[in-house]
Amino acid sequence: MSTYSNKYEELLFHRIDDSDFLTGFLIGHLVIEHLLEEIVLSYDSKLKEHFLSLTHSRKITLINSLGLIPDDVASRLQSIIR
Repeated sequence: MSTYSNKYEELLFHRIDDSDFLTGFLIGHLVIEHLLEEIVLSYDSKLKEHFLSLTHSRKITLINSLGLIPDDVASRLQSIIR
């Protein structure tokens, strides 16, 4: 029995476990992008097109401005990409 909730998670975490630092970092970035998209779409699915047109930093800013993530979380996510 898998410890992951879906095949997407299983694939990503399997790839991270078997990867070098850079690959793990890039996969982690993609996981965060996916989670941010899920957060904004659960808030309002009409934001999808606009959200997908934004840079990573602006996606975090948007989600934070909507009150969907706290300021400290937004700050930490922003600091990772700088």
